[in-house]
Amino acid sequence: MTRRSARAGVLDWWRAVLDETKEFLDEGTDRLRADRDPRWEGEVAALRELVAELTATVDGLGPAGGTSPPRSH
Repeated sequence: MTRRSARAGVLDWWRAVLDETKEFLDEGTDRLRADRDPRWEGEVAALRELVAELTATVDGLGPAGGTSPPRSH
């Protein structure tokens, strides 16, 4: 049982890291949109895609092969 709870703890930690990273990137993209600088459009799209991939990967690590608890935002 200790191994299972340790794994759950690691998954919870990664989920928190990804949630915080997503919030950070969302705030940054909102600031960039306010500036309306076209140089950053490609960078913002690439970052959003990477965050989506990371989230999908972490969700796939959840219990029962992808079943994860709902996020609270």
